[in-house]
Amino acid sequence: MASRWRPCVLVLLAASAACTAGQSQPAPLGAYLGCFNPSQLQVDSLKHAKFSSSTISKCMPFCNGEQHTMHVVSQAYDCWCMTLIPDESARLPAAACSSNGNGVALFYRFKDASKQMCRLAPVPLTRSSFDIHYNEHHATFTDNGITPEMVLQQQGSDGIRLAANDGMYLYGQYQVTAKVAGASGVVTAFYVRSTDSYTLGNKDSPFHEIDIEFLNGNPAPPNSIWLNSYKNGMSGGESLIKPAVYQQLLGLSPSQNTENTYITYGFNWQPDYVMWSLNGRALQKRLYDQNMTWTEMDGKSYWRAYRPPSAASHVTFSMWSDGDQSRAFGGKLDWSKSPYRSYFTGLKRILCDAALPSDPAAAAAALGPAWLYGGSGGQAAVVTESARVGQSGSSSSNMIRLSEVLGPAGRTLTTAQV
Repeated sequence: MASRWRPCVLVLLAASAACTAGQSQPAPLGAYLGCFNPSQLQVDSLKHAKFSSSTISKCMPFCNGEQHTMHVVSQAYDCWCMTLIPDESARLPAAACSSNGNGVALFYRFKDASKQMCRLAPVPLTRSSFDIHYNEHHATFTDNGITPEMVLQQQGSDGIRLAANDGMYLYGQYQVTAKVAGASGVVTAFYVRSTDSYTLGNKDSPFHEIDIEFLNGNPAPPNSIWLNSYKNGMSGGESLIKPAVYQQLLGLSPSQNTENTYITYGFNWQPDYVMWSLNGRALQKRLYDQNMTWTEMDGKSYWRAYRPPSAASHVTFSMWSDGDQSRAFGGKLDWSKSPYRSYFTGLKRILCDAALPSDPAAAAAALGPAWLYGGSGGQAAVVTESARVGQSGSSSSNMIRLSEVLGPAGRTLTTAQV
């Protein structure tokens, strides 16, 4: 069962106050993703940290403690935490993050950030972005000029599988927004996998995989989520997330589920852990060497020290049904009610696939804006709880601009002041 995490409210980040001058030592802020428009970033509104030029390095551990994968730093040394990958359209020119610019610096927590650079790497939902392994006619790609969409279809037991064709990548963050088929017997999956070889029982395929599957029957109730990962073909544990669990996490009503509600699914793949998330909220985290126990469909219990996958992989989608209907993983299939469809938008990634430049000037630019590594002052960090917006457990669609919880001149209001 997934661990439960306190629901948070997401807000649209608005610009903060002006730059603080001075000098300080370089701060370990993680992998710099670039300069971004603050009004287009979705951050956790419940916790906010105000640091100084000499203490801003505490921003990353602060956000990591809140189970977030990214952090935003303003020129006033405000630290905000986030997990949802932004659109590339939110990016601003590097000059916007210079002194007195209107941008904010976005960082990603990556274990090897001192050696490698990370980048946003969205995958366009177009036919040319994928290798379709079978039943090409079961995939439809549409673009209304606003939100491109991929629709996958299963006809009877005839499903589909397709994989991104721009290469294999090791580690990073992956997310997609989806509304999936809820019929018994239909399994929809979003995952990364190290090979396109699928042998019976995977016995001859030492594959690596991180998986989000959507089950509507055996061993799950309808509209459930199934999490697993594999290293060298060996399971790192199976977890069933029932509707009541994710409904509570996301503040959904009992009638809202994976079939009728668009939810953003993601996982953050690091050398030392894997964390799954829903709408930017941590769902489950598995740490390297963590003791994992689980029960398979055959009723046997298993134990294993967790090892994250460690082979380069690519994004894959599939819809399928268990060929052994006497076992019927995912439930018994009713052919008469097909076709069944699953809908996907916003396939995004953060990839860390380039070494830091050897040129000193380029390497400095890759670490982030210069003002982060200059400045004086030694005031202690002041951590404040930002104004609570809405009620605990409210829907992730409850978003406001951060300027609405800022006081005069961009000063953050504490809870006591609101």
